[in-house]
Amino acid sequence: MAHIGLTYDMWAPAFGEESLSNQYAAMLEQCEYADRNGLEAISFNEHHGTDDGYNPSPITATAAVAARTRNIKLRPLLLAPLYDPLRLAEDLAVIDNISGGGRLEPVLGAGYRSEEFDMFDRDRSQRRRSVDSTAAVFRQAWTGEWFEYEGRRVRVTPRPATESGPKILMGGASPAAARAAARLADGFYPISPVFWPSYREECLKLGKSDPGPAGKRAAMFVHVAEDPDSVWPKISPYLLNAISQYRQWNVGQQAVPPQFAAEHEKDLRNSEFYLVLTPDEAVTMLKELGSDGICILRPMWGGFSSELAWSSLELVVEKVLPQLT
Repeated sequence: MAHIGLTYDMWAPAFGEESLSNQYAAMLEQCEYADRNGLEAISFNEHHGTDDGYNPSPITATAAVAARTRNIKLRPLLLAPLYDPLRLAEDLAVIDNISGGGRLEPVLGAGYRSEEFDMFDRDRSQRRRSVDSTAAVFRQAWTGEWFEYEGRRVRVTPRPATESGPKILMGGASPAAARAAARLADGFYPISPVFWPSYREECLKLGKSDPGPAGKRAAMFVHVAEDPDSVWPKISPYLLNAISQYRQWNVGQQAVPPQFAAEHEKDLRNSEFYLVLTPDEAVTMLKELGSDGICILRPMWGGFSSELAWSSLELVVEKVLPQLT
């Protein structure tokens, strides 16, 4: 069966139907439900100073979910250059203990929004180096022993519950990030599978085990509904608002990815990146992905109602998963 997980951004647009606190409450309940029903992982993205309240603290959200779940993997996507690596190592060690060990898999990313680097007075040009050094600090910090850091003798306690520390993943959207993940991390979490061959090639060059080819990926947004036509008008304003934000963030930074090109509901309906499927269509899609495929569900992406999110998630559990297992 394809690997199925959840990710949350926690948007709260001004036109939204629900308060942000209600969205967080629903998120926690959905994570518990996903854990009970065998979904694989939960991730939290990170952005700062946004108009719509995008979650700036994946650490806090992950800790809350760790306390309310038992089996599901926890993958906070962290903008490493914005953190003190020692403090980050401490926070992650505590979360690993809260979770019982073996579930936490932090994903280190470099970030790209100039506003965020300015907000924390960080040098954006050093972001790749910062990600690499953070991973190296984690390796030393999680031994619980004293070590030298920037000319100081330091020690991070408590030790993680996991003997060797949490599995370190690296995110990225470049061959350089892929190669760094092979050298310094335990796995690669690419923005796009086009960067996977660089990761695999570097792993083999370093004499590491072959991670194999990249698994197929589902569309960026997948929602399941008995009547897709009735759902599109309810979720489109939220998706389009989120897409507009990403488009603005990419201006002047890099080419706008095609998944953020939609401007109207019809664009969403015609896009390969956004799918609203019936349960049977979702089963077909997941079977086509194969056992190495990856499908990340975004239950409240853009801030649409938790009621709609619940409806999709319950259909996945009750009508889709039984046909896959």
